[in-house]
Amino acid sequence: MQGNGGWGFATAAIAKAVYRTVPEARRGEGAGNDALPLRREPAFVREAVRGGWRTDDLGCEGGCQVFAAGSAAMLLSFDIAVEAVAEHDDWHTHEHMPERLRIPGFLRGSRWLARSGAPRYLVLYEVASIDVLASGPYLARLNDPSPWTVRMMKHYVGMRRALCNVVAGAGSGCGGVAMLARFAPVDGAASDLNEWVERAVLPTLPGRRGLASAHLLVSTLAGQMTMEQRIRGKDDDLHSRCV
Repeated sequence: MQGNGGWGFATAAIAKAVYRTVPEARRGEGAGNDALPLRREPAFVREAVRGGWRTDDLGCEGGCQVFAAGSAAMLLSFDIAVEAVAEHDDWHTHEHMPERLRIPGFLRGSRWLARSGAPRYLVLYEVASIDVLASGPYLARLNDPSPWTVRMMKHYVGMRRALCNVVAGAGSGCGGVAMLARFAPVDGAASDLNEWVERAVLPTLPGRRGLASAHLLVSTLAGQMTMEQRIRGKDDDLHSRCV
């Protein structure tokens, strides 16, 4: 979800819950006795990043539309060792993100910084289709990191990554603050949960004060082990669904 931070629950940036059944959630009865509890984490504020906007592909002159040009996205959350934060931000802004956006099918990238707490970073890449995230040019880049990238990968902590299809969305525009809710259905409830989020939840969100848009992302593709990942350590998965 993106907006200007005016919502009352902005500090709950990543809420993790597994619904026991979708009907329970519809009735507002909570997540069931065996559900993971909600966890409060920081709201994320978008940072200015060189190369972060591909206006030639998106036609943003008339206003920024989230996921306007692509049907998939890669979502990452992570921390960086304290002593490497300044260099990381320099590298990520001037080398890493421009490098990613030169890969065919990568349309736009944005980096978000936690207001407080952890994880410190949230990065979103919008891509033309889920196939881009398993394409030859993308994997070739991951398996041939620059010397600067090799040095920075060693400072990553707690990387979580999801390769997602953008299943549904409501509203328009890019806010200055983002909130991410991660969750997963119980066995057999995936279709019902998707339908409930798409029809009953997303359409209500942009009308709230401070919210511009909300989208449902479903993790679809397993990430491959690459040289970059070997250097920083194996990535953890995000939950199977994100809003």
